[in-house]
Amino acid sequence: MSLTAASCSTPTSTSIPCARNVANLMPPYSPDSKFHGTSAALEFGVRVLKVDTIVDLDPTSPLRADRDIEDCLGLLTPQVDVVITTFPSEKSPYFNMVEENIDGNVRLVKPPASPVYGRQGAPKVYSMNASVYVWHRHTLEKGLWEGNVRMHCMPRERSIDVDSLLDFRLVEMLMKERIGGE
Repeated sequence: MSLTAASCSTPTSTSIPCARNVANLMPPYSPDSKFHGTSAALEFGVRVLKVDTIVDLDPTSPLRADRDIEDCLGLLTPQVDVVITTFPSEKSPYFNMVEENIDGNVRLVKPPASPVYGRQGAPKVYSMNASVYVWHRHTLEKGLWEGNVRMHCMPRERSIDVDSLLDFRLVEMLMKERIGGE
């Protein structure tokens, strides 16, 4: 499968400035004085460009590789509605993730069927990294979890989602290593 059209959008003018200039086929969309970057891109792709396959690349996940996108496209078959990207989770809801109850007590997020004595012995879980989402046009309305969902598991070092200054610094360090900088 190959891509024939691209549309880039960012929620603010501070989000990866170069993204606004790469194959920017999408007009601005702001029906209620709020920016609708992703929804505008999807709306434009489906209604105007009439694309069959939607590839959503999150601008806050800059370390993905071309092969991650290609692998996601390869996993999208007629029987699969959406493909997401993940990485092996460092925490497990069966072992070391808790939530607070109304009474202030904490419990495991997902109690296991049988005792788990270490994270490595717990069922394998993955964290979503919001790097790549791939849909068929006709399955987009089902949403993310209502159909057949597959995942492409990326290595941790390409799965950093820039949500904080610490994330940004980690990405900056990894990118410098990639290009041989200091």
